[in-house]
Amino acid sequence: MNWLAKISQKPWEHTYDDLVSQMLFHGTSEPIEGELDARSYGGILWLAETPDVAQNYMSDSGLKAMFHKPSRWDWNESPRPTGQLMPILRQMGMEPKEVNYSTYTDRETGREIPIEHDPQSWMWQKGKKPTNGDVFNWLTEEMGYDPNADVLMLKQRFRKNGDQREIEILPANYKKVGRLFLVWGKEKLKILDLTDAPSDLIDPAYNQFEWFQKAKDQGYDGVRISDYAQSEIHGNIGHVSIGLFDSGVKKVKMESIDATKHDWTATSGPSLDRTPELTKWHRQQIEDAIEQGQDIPPEVMQEYYTN
Repeated sequence: MNWLAKISQKPWEHTYDDLVSQMLFHGTSEPIEGELDARSYGGILWLAETPDVAQNYMSDSGLKAMFHKPSRWDWNESPRPTGQLMPILRQMGMEPKEVNYSTYTDRETGREIPIEHDPQSWMWQKGKKPTNGDVFNWLTEEMGYDPNADVLMLKQRFRKNGDQREIEILPANYKKVGRLFLVWGKEKLKILDLTDAPSDLIDPAYNQFEWFQKAKDQGYDGVRISDYAQSEIHGNIGHVSIGLFDSGVKKVKMESIDATKHDWTATSGPSLDRTPELTKWHRQQIEDAIEQGQDIPPEVMQEYYTN
């Protein structure tokens, strides 16, 4: 990839791969209005060189919780309504009544605080006494989680119920919609390449603030480092990150599009995948340009309009 690729803000003139080579990307699931700034710890805005890496850093739900598949001995037993299990039972329509938990005394207030993982007594509603197997089957059959998995990673979020907040269990295919920031103007940036510097998971490069301060003092707009993303398929996986200082952020232009978390398949990895959101955006740019009578290069037309 040519780091100093010539920028063009006429995306219909470029193939997808050529376009990506001219941009930087930032994915977020947080509500952000306007453009990004160097707000992270150390005064740095971290960007990725490809959209798949940027979107890997997004969250597909607000929360996640582990649910262990019941053993064959526990399958036909009724569940203990712990605080973790209650949201599931509530959505199943089988929430028990009068659940009493063990408690501990708060030293400061003297209040008795319930220990939600230790229910002591409860009362099942008539005709609504599920088994552990019923709970697992509801999660796999109704919510789409993998019935062959020993541990389900349940997607969750908070929702309002009157004046209270409660946890909602989300379907397995749920993806929270966030924003993918498209960053233009990297040819204007003076970037110090530190990808050959020592870096690992114990001592990651993104924590080397002394390096970054020296680069800033030497007039650089940012740094380029070796980094690690987390994939549910591959585990920790290496890629390159670009960290911009305030001076660098001021030199680039941004726009953002709706996007969701991206993860790779067993046969793909960072910088290899096209994300559907950027593909859709690129194609829309081409279609708009066609309507405006712009000349579209044949290789660009061939990407989306082959017979």
